[in-house]
Amino acid sequence: MTLKGDLPNAKKAYEEALASNREIGRKVGVARALKNIADVLYAQGDLIAAKRMYEEELAIFREIGNRSGIAETLSNIASGLYAEGDLAGSNMMAQQSLGNQIQIGEKGGAAGTQLQLAKLSIAEGRPSEGERSVRRAVVEFRKERSRDSEASAREVLARSLLAQGKLAEARKVIDRATTLAAASLDLDVRLPLAITSARIGAASGNIGVATRTLDATLADAKKFSFLEYELEARLALGEIEIKSGKSASGRARLEALEKDARAKGFGLIAREAAEALK
Repeated sequence: MTLKGDLPNAKKAYEEALASNREIGRKVGVARALKNIADVLYAQGDLIAAKRMYEEELAIFREIGNRSGIAETLSNIASGLYAEGDLAGSNMMAQQSLGNQIQIGEKGGAAGTQLQLAKLSIAEGRPSEGERSVRRAVVEFRKERSRDSEASAREVLARSLLAQGKLAEARKVIDRATTLAAASLDLDVRLPLAITSARIGAASGNIGVATRTLDATLADAKKFSFLEYELEARLALGEIEIKSGKSASGRARLEALEKDARAKGFGLIAREAAEALK
């Protein structure tokens, strides 16, 4: 997914491409347009509509026997289930995707799916397993010289290290990721990097810098309508406020976040907000 911020115009262009490909009966084009629209809908926080598009795309790829397309779409569905909080369902889809990618020799695609599996491991409280999975992805993306993909992988690696208390190593990894993504226009790379960097900074005692980074990230996420990262920035801010002694404001932020995330279908973030309130 490469999303540079202008989601409404991107969606309009993809819908036009969808209509054109439907008109001429070009199934691969229809599937790709559905995928692109779904990516935008996911970024905007409409998980239900995005899932519907991905499932239609998957049906087309299965009909025409496109295993690469099937694998990629399964991975995208896994991401949606992860956001919803259905970790078992997400794992099942991701494993199916990875199996297909390994069989057809899609190393880059497999690395992307390993990234999704690493996120699942971290969410399930197994960050050391996530670390092992994501390190394989980092190696592959470095081989492919894919700077954005490597940056994203390193962001997840830093998250796994932070969860294990390996603070110095997490800082080194996130700094390298930030350098790799310095020229990136992809908000799907830059926004999570900023959030994880702030979390690591806060854990190192740099509360003021971390808070300012998250405030700026939250503003960007709102400006460009990237709902998931807006919710994640709010979660990080609430957790940091509580840990830094601002319990009342932190709890108020997290209580509002839990309600908003649940209403939008982001079950995982809602659960994490609830856990932080305990």
